[in-house]
Amino acid sequence: MPRPRNPVKRSTEESLRIRKEIVARLQQGEKQVAIAADMGVTRQYVQLLNKEIKEAGAEAVATKPSRGAPRYIPLSPQDTKLMRGVMSTTLPRDHGWEGELWTIATVKKWTKAHLDRVFNARRVRYFFSKWGLELGDPPPRDPRTEEAERALAEVAAKEAALAKPALPPEQPASPDPAVGEAMDDDDDNGIPSIEAMEASVAAWRAEQERKRATTTSAAKSRSGTRALHRQPSKKKRRKK
Repeated sequence: MPRPRNPVKRSTEESLRIRKEIVARLQQGEKQVAIAADMGVTRQYVQLLNKEIKEAGAEAVATKPSRGAPRYIPLSPQDTKLMRGVMSTTLPRDHGWEGELWTIATVKKWTKAHLDRVFNARRVRYFFSKWGLELGDPPPRDPRTEEAERALAEVAAKEAALAKPALPPEQPASPDPAVGEAMDDDDDNGIPSIEAMEASVAAWRAEQERKRATTTSAAKSRSGTRALHRQPSKKKRRKK
């Protein structure tokens, strides 16, 4: 029967201790199945650590920090009092930085220098909101608000495009007399005029009509000749 996974969530310190012990036992040559059963972990995890030991070394694997964000450790009452007093009574320029108001960047610099701590932007905003202080950074924007503003801008652009008046249809250009005179002058250069071209087209159409009529009469005469030479069908006499 396979061993179930351990449902207990371990702390960071306990996970580091277990990992160090697994690395030490792997270095001693113990079997991976026995290590996994004794330490309450999966055999795949022991195999992964063994592979990392071969690639990076036992010391690097044993001291590697755990995955995920580090656990937040609250400030002590003394550090909290110190930080609140500095943030509320001094300015960044008093510490050699530019600005009339504290920003997230300058707060991180001060906490790193005096408390050996670096807080993220969310934690800094929490402190200043709790203490009633003002930050020089703009407030964070809600992604839903940005999406709504983008949708409204698209709707406004479509409405503006629909409200734009349509352009009037283009009017045909009036004939230029100079063009007509130039076309008349081309008759002398061997280019036929419009009247001559129309007459040629009319003659071609008349010739086509004549050929079509001749073909139709010939077809009718051939069909009449076949009808005359066709013998009447002999009907079988009905026996009485």
